[in-house]
Amino acid sequence: MGKEMQRVLEFYNGIGGIRYSLMKAQVEAQVIEAFEINNIANDVYQHNFSHRPYQGNIQSLTAADLDKYGAHASLLSPPCQPYTRQGLQKDTGDARAFSFLQILELIPFLLWPPSMLFVENVFGFETSDTHAKLIEIMEKTNFITQEFILSPLQFGVPYSRPCYFCLAKRKPSSFGNEFLSRQLIHNDTNVEPEASATGVSNDIYRTSGEDNEDEYDSLDKYYIHPSLSEKWGSAMDVIYPNSKRCCYFTKSYYRYVKGTGSLLATVQPMKRDKTPYESDFSRKTLP
Repeated sequence: MGKEMQRVLEFYNGIGGIRYSLMKAQVEAQVIEAFEINNIANDVYQHNFSHRPYQGNIQSLTAADLDKYGAHASLLSPPCQPYTRQGLQKDTGDARAFSFLQILELIPFLLWPPSMLFVENVFGFETSDTHAKLIEIMEKTNFITQEFILSPLQFGVPYSRPCYFCLAKRKPSSFGNEFLSRQLIHNDTNVEPEASATGVSNDIYRTSGEDNEDEYDSLDKYYIHPSLSEKWGSAMDVIYPNSKRCCYFTKSYYRYVKGTGSLLATVQPMKRDKTPYESDFSRKTLP
């Protein structure tokens, strides 16, 4: 006889990234309901999975609402704006944190609490008051937690984005690696492989033909002015065509220099000990 199909609730579903991961993991689990307030995200989610999520404010859900699903697991990726390092960091005082706090407050009152929870958020969440509330509720309701700061770089993906993850299981369930429980595992996610010097000519794109010259000229609007690189160069995350990593992008990209995404320099300095911000790369830096 096969294992029982696990019934899953997906909160803050977005376009369905976590559900897709669940499918790729090939576990015996089924998302029985998803919750998202954004109608555009729900349009995409419906297209991807032929399932229209519950559209509304998650904060309005009650314990009775959640109990009726009889879910074994809950997947939660709440708004990150209250905790992001580039934001106001209002934490529990940010209205966008209220719905997640509401879900946490409901857990002790559920007649059929989930056996497992998964929480994902930005790097920085782990130091927040909301995180403290999460751990408090987990301990109060007999959950064992394992927490991690992980980046795609650790899994061979050339994309630097450290994120917070929490796995929680309700007793008597337990983890295979109990020594990881009740602690935050924070691996070094900031290591960048050395890039070799390319010696690319500044005029490489201009000498490759007329069509390429037209393309080159069309990119003028993306150039970083030398005055910006001279002033803010130390804050820029600069990558090159042969770089092995890049940083994630936010909606503030190009509005703010620091922490919003990588800048591509088409010319790489020959010596690693020479700051690129003093070279001619700034005229050829593209987002």
